[in-house]
Amino acid sequence: MSCTCTNVTYALKTMSNSLCDGNTGGIKNVWVALKCNVVATKGQDDANNYVATVTAADSQKTPKPFYEYAFRKNTSSFTSTLNADQDNMSQYWTTELTMQFKKTEAAKRMSLMALVQNDCVAVVEDNNGIYWFVGFDEPLVATAGTHNSGTQRSDANMYEITLSDESNEAPLSVETWDGSLVSA
Repeated sequence: MSCTCTNVTYALKTMSNSLCDGNTGGIKNVWVALKCNVVATKGQDDANNYVATVTAADSQKTPKPFYEYAFRKNTSSFTSTLNADQDNMSQYWTTELTMQFKKTEAAKRMSLMALVQNDCVAVVEDNNGIYWFVGFDEPLVATAGTHNSGTQRSDANMYEITLSDESNEAPLSVETWDGSLVSA
C-alpha cells in the first residue's frame, strides 16, 4: 500500500510557524440550527478545508434558521477527539459541545428541549474570535444534560447540555460568519 502525503509539508510548516502565537480557551457564542434548515458548503485551499458558505435550506420557509446562545466566561466549551483504530485502519472525530445556561426557567427549558429532540448543526465562536462549524457531515445530537438547582445559595442554578457528533474530520473553520442567518 502506498502512502500519500498531500499538502503535509505545507500543513506542518504552517503549524510550526504558529506554535508561539497566543491563544485563549473557552467559547463566547454558539449559534444552533436544525440540520435540515441549513446548507453548508466546503471550500479548500492549500492549508485546509473550511466552510465556505452557510445558507438557509429554504429561505422562504426559514430565512433565519440559527438561534444564538451567549455564555459567561469559563462556562462552556467544545472538544474534538480523534478516535483511531490501527487494526481496522479507521478513524473519526468525536466533538462534544457542552453549554451551561444559568438560572433555570421555562423559556430556556423549552429551547433546550427543542435541541434535545432534533439533529442540529452549530457555529461556535471561540475566545480567539475564530468561528467553527460543528455537525458538517454528521449532525449534532444531545448526549447528556443536567438540571441543577444547586445546594447552597452561592451554587449555580443552571441547565447544562452536551451536543455531540462523530465526524470524518475535526470541526471546520468558517470563512465568513456575519450573523445574517440568526433569528431575532
